[in-house]
Amino acid sequence: MGHSSEQMSDPLLPKESGPHTVAELAELLRALRRRHARRRQDRELTYRELAARTGWSHTAIAEYFSGKTLAPTDRFDVLIRLLDTSPAEQGRLATARDRLEELRRTSRPSSNLAAPPTAVGRSAVPRQLPAAVTQFVGRTAEMSLLNSLLDLPATADTVVISAIGGTAGIGKTALAVHWAHRVAGRFPDGQLYVNLRGFDPSGQPTDPHTAICQILGALDVPADRIPSDPDAQVALYRSVLAGRRMLIVLDNARDTAQVRPLLPGTPECLVLITSRSQLTSLIAVPGAHPINLDLFTIDEAREVLTRQLGADRVAAEPTAVADIIIRCARLPLALAIVAARAASFPGLPLHMLADQLADSRERLDTLIAEDDPHTNVRAVMSWSCRALTPAAARLFRLLGWFPGPSISAEAAAILVDTNQAEASRLLTALTAAHLLEDDTRGRYRCHDLLRAYASERAWVEEGANERVDMAGRLLDWYLHRTVTAAQLLEPGHRPITHTPSVSWPAAFATYEQAMEWCDVEQGGAVARIELAAETGHDEYAWKLFVASGNFFLVRKSWVDRISCGGIALRAAQRAGDRYGEAFVLNSLGLAYFAQRREEALVCFQEALQIRQEIGDQQGEAATLNNLGPVYWELRRFDEALTCLCRALTMAREANNQHSEIIALNNLGEAHFRLRRFGEALPYLQQALTLARALNYPVSEGFALHNLGKTYSQLGQFDDALELFQQTLAVRRQADDRHGAATTLVELGNLFHDAGRHEVALQSWRQALTIYEDLGAPETAKLRHQLETSSPTDPPTKQPDPRRSS
Repeated sequence: MGHSSEQMSDPLLPKESGPHTVAELAELLRALRRRHARRRQDRELTYRELAARTGWSHTAIAEYFSGKTLAPTDRFDVLIRLLDTSPAEQGRLATARDRLEELRRTSRPSSNLAAPPTAVGRSAVPRQLPAAVTQFVGRTAEMSLLNSLLDLPATADTVVISAIGGTAGIGKTALAVHWAHRVAGRFPDGQLYVNLRGFDPSGQPTDPHTAICQILGALDVPADRIPSDPDAQVALYRSVLAGRRMLIVLDNARDTAQVRPLLPGTPECLVLITSRSQLTSLIAVPGAHPINLDLFTIDEAREVLTRQLGADRVAAEPTAVADIIIRCARLPLALAIVAARAASFPGLPLHMLADQLADSRERLDTLIAEDDPHTNVRAVMSWSCRALTPAAARLFRLLGWFPGPSISAEAAAILVDTNQAEASRLLTALTAAHLLEDDTRGRYRCHDLLRAYASERAWVEEGANERVDMAGRLLDWYLHRTVTAAQLLEPGHRPITHTPSVSWPAAFATYEQAMEWCDVEQGGAVARIELAAETGHDEYAWKLFVASGNFFLVRKSWVDRISCGGIALRAAQRAGDRYGEAFVLNSLGLAYFAQRREEALVCFQEALQIRQEIGDQQGEAATLNNLGPVYWELRRFDEALTCLCRALTMAREANNQHSEIIALNNLGEAHFRLRRFGEALPYLQQALTLARALNYPVSEGFALHNLGKTYSQLGQFDDALELFQQTLAVRRQADDRHGAATTLVELGNLFHDAGRHEVALQSWRQALTIYEDLGAPETAKLRHQLETSSPTDPPTKQPDPRRSS
């Protein structure tokens, strides 16, 4: 209450008619400093303390408070915030400061502007900045970096340059102009702005010497004093700027060659450049600082909509707002267009706008504002593509069809049917044009609107036949790699038969390399199978699904797996491939097993029937191995044991050790469920011996885990603890995170039974973290139990059967 009454009574807010001088504004600052001390019941902040908080010199701060210097806009805003001003005070104080700046500018004596008769271009103080964006959002880090450039020491041979790069529509010009307006007071000799039209719809970038002549004219250099020789023009330009403190904004530069002649030679100037190109050679010079803009965060994107449409309208339709943000790819230009459209029709429900953006093929038609090409997402993207070579433009188009969120150089080479070195060169060119971005793993990606534009151009310039050919090349390579990875992830299993159309180079040498590749490529699994089905490559569709099952058994990506399975099953049925259909049904049943047991049962029963009909005994044994765990989960134990005993017999008759390990593991688990712990042990010990002989870590982990559970039930704590610790080591070595979490749950159960409740809780919490990370079905139940149970109540114990393909 004391604060609010003091705010009401203190005569600190400037009146509408004042302050009239910089000295009066400085007195207001000093009064704010005194009030700040009273509120905090402390002494006044010293200039050195303010310097330490801001990073400015204490001499400069003293000049601001004494009235010797008018604080620049950005620094003035920081000062009044540090002095505990309210938003209302901040607004009125900032207005007062800006009015003083304008008064000082317009009342400057003409004698101060005049130049000696022999000087050229010394009288003009240009203020060429375009109007700033009224609803500027975000870019806090970039603004801070730009602010830091103002305090860099000037040296005789260095001009401070900041190059702002980013893709089309990312907001480069908006940031440059917004910041330039904020700091214009720091450049008393003027602000120059040149649109270099590097990516203009006319296709004609501004010639740098034309730009120099325009600037010289703005600086009052008579036309007859401007030489015709380009080198002489540059020399005159730099002479006129010598000794001046000016801000020069070079907007929309095409390349370094266009910019270099426009760089002044005086260290008092700061040059701000925006470009869709990386301008690598320019950034390499001393005094240059690159700033690459990224897409808005979700919060920044929501703020754009909120500022334009109002908080109530945005809050009323949160799902529609989230959809709009996603479908606009968080691209500032796209969000601005949608916000403007919604603002123009205040009665239009936002979900209707979201629906218009839902179809990626029609999305770009929605992202157009009136007839201005600069507010047309498709148009601004097209200007970037015009600068590409034909080969780079073709790769960009085909990336619109690529099945996955990111691409490697190796996959890009197959996409355009070239060698990897050439593909790397083309990817670098697209990255330099900000049509792609690369990550630390050597992967390249673009946002969804660029992808939609690329796909649109591919349909126009490549056509359906090229899409089929491209898909064939790419899917053949992916299937070759997936089959190779599967052999390393699950040694001894029956692989999918695939004869590549090309002799592809060796893919992986180790389990770890195979897992890493599968992890990276997992995001495109559904898209690859969809592409195969859409382009008539049904064999690739079902084989890709089945071959990736080994990776699924480790990673447990349930949602993607089930959606892929439906596509693969229809593809195998279209092809009339009964062998493939049974394989898909068996793999799909594994995906259903964790959550939808009845669906899993149907899949396995249908797969078993087909495999029996076509005489596929190896497949029959594999499906029986999977039916057993479904039956015991449905508490049909006799049927479970019948299936598993039959699977074991068939595996041994065929000398199939891989299938034998799984049958032994599952028989051990079945007897464990029936509380026949003594009968479970021999099966599990045999499974462990075979798994180690085959060097199969995933099955080794299953056997160790189930042995640990069995010894725990037998009351042999030390044996169980040692086995669980071995299990964790094996599963972590195999990067089997889901398996490790399951073992952590059982390890927690073991500690709980021994009365070590805190250690048990730690183990369960580690398991929960992994389940949450994986999006595992066990997550919600374990979280609920940990939140609602006492430390003495254990979570439900987790089944860990081993399944077969």
